Amino acid sequence: MFSLLQRCHSRLSPTLQQTCIRSLAVTPICHKFIVQKEKKFAQKPRRQEVQDMFYTWVLPEGHDTGIKVTNTYGSLGKKMDRQRVPLVVKDPQKISWYACGPTVYDSCHIGHASSYLRFDIIRRILSKFYDYNVVMVMGITDVDDKIVARANLVGAEFGALSRKYEQEFYDDLDSLNILPAHTYVRVSDVIPEIIAFINTLIENGKAYSTSRGDVWFDHRCLPEKSSYLVPRAEEWNDGEKSAAGEKKSTHDFSLWKAVKPGEPYWEAPWGNGRPGWHIECSTISSLYFGDSLDIHSGAIDLRFPHHECEVQQCHAYHDATQWCNYFFHSGHLKEPKSGGKMSKSAGSVVTISDFVAANSPDVLRLMCMCSNWHDDVNYYSKAVKETRVKLERFQRFAYNLQQYLQGNMSGKVSGDAVVQRFARCREGVDSAFRDDFNTIEMLNVLSDFVEFVNAQMGEEVLLEQWREPDLDRSNDLMLEVLHYYLDLFRDLGFVSIKPHQYVK
Repeated sequence: MFSLLQRCHSRLSPTLQQTCIRSLAVTPICHKFIVQKEKKFAQKPRRQEVQDMFYTWVLPEGHDTGIKVTNTYGSLGKKMDRQRVPLVVKDPQKISWYACGPTVYDSCHIGHASSYLRFDIIRRILSKFYDYNVVMVMGITDVDDKIVARANLVGAEFGALSRKYEQEFYDDLDSLNILPAHTYVRVSDVIPEIIAFINTLIENGKAYSTSRGDVWFDHRCLPEKSSYLVPRAEEWNDGEKSAAGEKKSTHDFSLWKAVKPGEPYWEAPWGNGRPGWHIECSTISSLYFGDSLDIHSGAIDLRFPHHECEVQQCHAYHDATQWCNYFFHSGHLKEPKSGGKMSKSAGSVVTISDFVAANSPDVLRLMCMCSNWHDDVNYYSKAVKETRVKLERFQRFAYNLQQYLQGNMSGKVSGDAVVQRFARCREGVDSAFRDDFNTIEMLNVLSDFVEFVNAQMGEEVLLEQWREPDLDRSNDLMLEVLHYYLDLFRDLGFVSIKPHQYVK
């Protein structure tokens, strides 16, 4: 009867323990309640038991970048369980990165953009500030239930529909100044490779086909305690069944879907059909990076089941124990009024093209940098206005620096003081980047420096009050500050922080 109290012993003070024990002794109803709770608690796996169901992440061998990152791989994925670990990559010059791209059945909205922007910022930090050659491959899902449904709804050919929105996606990335991937790979272009991948799994006894022509991954082929990012008992839908009842386990998932009327299909040894969602990314990543990958990225909702299934497929295919070393999952763009993420299904979206038509793309980029990349961003009109003000402050500083160099500011900077604060600023930015790409801290460090230097430079001089500037104004130092400042924002992907673009 008291085992529940014993398990909670470390959480209760001695006084509370005695109070609970006395209550049990004199209150039958309380006793009955706790016994019921105890039985319910016993049916759930304890924290350690849940953790035992996960794949144990191992720090990879290779080159330590000196950067600590949040890695969802092998953790529960909740805030308290996120692991901040050293980023160790295979090659001291190159980082392999596979990114999940869009399902091209409709226009992208700024919720999608926030994820791509955050990974663009991380990629720029790795490549522009630490000189790594980040080789990024992105998969484009142009074969999917949503595309087929949308094409049938509007009476379009599914290939033409997907190509239209694929091109729109590229245009959106360009409008936001997001670096393009080294290569984009359509699912429809690698169907033979996907079939070969599935066939290998079948031949090795790790997948099975059905009489209908479906192919399912057999989760039992992997060790009981390997390859899971989330607890199966907590996440898997035990009610899921195959159409003909041929699925061996509720934990098995689709690799190939048998053809249905009105849907595109390809010929395969086990029957005509098309690929399942999860197999496409495993195939594309393996084609380009083989049996080992440094980084895999996507929004947090891809963590399960998509990335969970990818891990299982690749571990089975490559006979690997840690196919991908780091999973980066970005938070959502959320709307406080609805309390949920921005999504098409919710009917409340702002397309990327509409946002850029009304705002500088730097507004959305700065908004994303004002939160941790793996946390949610709250999107509302007031937040957009506040971000515009922050952006204007950074734009004005670039303008002020140029005006100071031209003798159009009333102050005179203290060279020694600026040298010290400048060195502290650069060290602070580097430290923030190495701490999980902490753009919040980076912006705080930079804002402090901007405020200090602005105070030193004084106010802008009106044209009628202009006089020839004092030559002893630490211009060489201030020119170095200007170059560092402009390079910093340019390398982070900003397009509007330039002296000549500032409009008072």
